[in-house]
Amino acid sequence: MTAVWEDLIRLITDGESVNAANTNRPTRSLVNRTEFLKNLIQTLRAGEALVLEGQSVDASTTWVGSPVYWDSSTSKFTGAKAVIDFTPGANYGHPGPEAMVRGVVVEKPTSTTANIMICGLWRDATLTSVITTPSAGMLYLTSADSGKLAQGNILGKIQVGYYDGTNVFVNPVVLGTITDHVHYKFDLTTDPASSATGAAKLTLTSGKYTINSADVTEPGWLPASHASFGGHAPSGAKFGYNFAEHEELWDVWPPQPLDGFSMELTGPSTPDGIIVPDGVVVADEYGLWWMDDCESQCPWEHPYPNPAADPNLCTHNRQMVLWLTKLSHLTSDLMVTSLKPCSDSPIQIEVRNCVTGEAASTGDLCLYLENFLTYDPTDPADQTVAVKEIDGDKYRTGSVLSTIKSATPRLNVAGTALGDAFVGDITLSLDEGTGEVEGSPELVALNNARQEVIQGIPYVEFPASRESEIVYKIALPTTLGTANLKLCVWMLCSTVDLASTPALPVEYSRIVTPSSPSALSNAFTALGNLTWPITGVTVGNQYAEVESPTLTVSGGDLVLLKVSRSDSYSGNIGLLKVRYVTTP
Repeated sequence: MTAVWEDLIRLITDGESVNAANTNRPTRSLVNRTEFLKNLIQTLRAGEALVLEGQSVDASTTWVGSPVYWDSSTSKFTGAKAVIDFTPGANYGHPGPEAMVRGVVVEKPTSTTANIMICGLWRDATLTSVITTPSAGMLYLTSADSGKLAQGNILGKIQVGYYDGTNVFVNPVVLGTITDHVHYKFDLTTDPASSATGAAKLTLTSGKYTINSADVTEPGWLPASHASFGGHAPSGAKFGYNFAEHEELWDVWPPQPLDGFSMELTGPSTPDGIIVPDGVVVADEYGLWWMDDCESQCPWEHPYPNPAADPNLCTHNRQMVLWLTKLSHLTSDLMVTSLKPCSDSPIQIEVRNCVTGEAASTGDLCLYLENFLTYDPTDPADQTVAVKEIDGDKYRTGSVLSTIKSATPRLNVAGTALGDAFVGDITLSLDEGTGEVEGSPELVALNNARQEVIQGIPYVEFPASRESEIVYKIALPTTLGTANLKLCVWMLCSTVDLASTPALPVEYSRIVTPSSPSALSNAFTALGNLTWPITGVTVGNQYAEVESPTLTVSGGDLVLLKVSRSDSYSGNIGLLKVRYVTTP
């Protein structure tokens, strides 16, 4: 047992019994004092530890082994806790006052006083009151209980010391300019990043998951071998988090240090939440990697989709929270220590103080560019309107566009020919009289036909056992030229009839552009039929695309097309879609 300093030595008084306990009492007190002083001198001589003796502590949050902070409101040391003060309305924050560890309780003479080791070696440390089954490794504050310790992959790692299995090297991190850090909290997507839906996103083979139709435009997890990772996945990685769809996280990545993160999972299989064990998830400068593809160890809930999930939740009732730390200041790796121009660059940069204008490499800096390039006169005399190439300390100019050529016969290009392309002054013209033209005719009349809706889709219907007709009007553009015109429709047949081949006669009336006042004729001429492409209608509400014969027209014509019905087919016939096409 560690010797304790005794302020009072109780001497033998008259009337006390003469026995070993009474007669040895002052001797025992002197022995305790001597042993205490001996231990203290040995500790000081070895430089092992710095201890504050007899400090006031909060009895309810301190035990032997407790990390403590100074509570200015009570003027006593109180059990420390990993508390993060988050910035209102943001997902980041800094350690709170309760996380500012000042030392570890190594002895408690009374419930309200303690000897606190500020730093050093605590031999034969007793940790059973502050951590369950401690093992060799780093000791951190826990966010669960004040005055307790934690190990492993925990939330918000704030270092207290190192335990070697017997002794504790007390070395609490006191946050300051060099070690101050920010804690971030992010909600991650647990779904596979896939363009498929539901269970089709994944394939489960022999207890292992693979992702189907991986899509970098979807949030969640991609195969670690996906091209978007550029081959940077660590050996053994199965999945990588898609930072392309989580820019807010990528902006603060990676954590510092790289193991300064933890991941918390909550879902149907883990209702109380768990911390993802070390080694299952790995962070490096390139990303966040999941190392296991077993069915019960993947980012998503198993089975996927989880049948117990709320269908309104895209995460299938599993929540994943990532906590990470980022050092506010560290070393020259994270700050600019100097800024100087490169001597071999053809474009020289002068770095000056923004206030004085003098040359400088620290402080408020401004960049001044000085062009040391010279013009290469070997350029052609014309078309020199853009810098095209830099060779050493010379630049060469050329056309803004190197060449231009037409990809369609309707676009005419004129200029200085260069092979099958053109350079120099370019003239472009559009030939609207060539090529195929498509349009939608205007519905102008219904005779015993009607507008109907089937399965929420509107169409024009020719009822069964009734003569009916529909008239469409097409106003052709004057720039069309002579062309062939045909009507293309989606014909809908409502009733199964294996014997009939429905057909709709088409008639036309062509009204040409008048060169002088002309008489108007309403005569229609037969053009042909819109004929069902097979014999019989095999299923109800079946539709097919059919075309009419062609009609010769000219630009500026007004064409009326009449589609009628007079047949023995037992069902209704409809037109789902109507368009016209002209070809040269």
